[in-house]
Amino acid sequence: MSEIQPLCPLPPAHVATYVNAMGVETAIEFLLNFGGAEIHLTTKPSRGGMVERVIGYEKTKRLVEVSINSKHRVPLANKWLAQCLYCQGLSIAAIARRVRRSDTTVRKYLRGTNTPRSMKR
Repeated sequence: MSEIQPLCPLPPAHVATYVNAMGVETAIEFLLNFGGAEIHLTTKPSRGGMVERVIGYEKTKRLVEVSINSKHRVPLANKWLAQCLYCQGLSIAAIARRVRRSDTTVRKYLRGTNTPRSMKR
């Protein structure tokens, strides 16, 4: 019997590839571990690489299949991550620690108002 997953927001376009390749839960863990880093994916992943240790061999193979480039920078996706972690029941303080942002920034992410304010002239 499969476990019921909480509703997560739709991933933005720069994250959708990861979610489609490995699922929401694994994509969250992957982005928390590798977000902002440059990774190199080979067509034949070894079973001892860091990516394989985090997401597993099969999901790494799927990520390689859907990736356009073998070498790319993993997006941070902090807003989407914060929203997903909140849907999973984490507190704002716990989310702030996980995504390395302040609690006020996390609250803005959750309100959906994390847009740059216009500069006064």
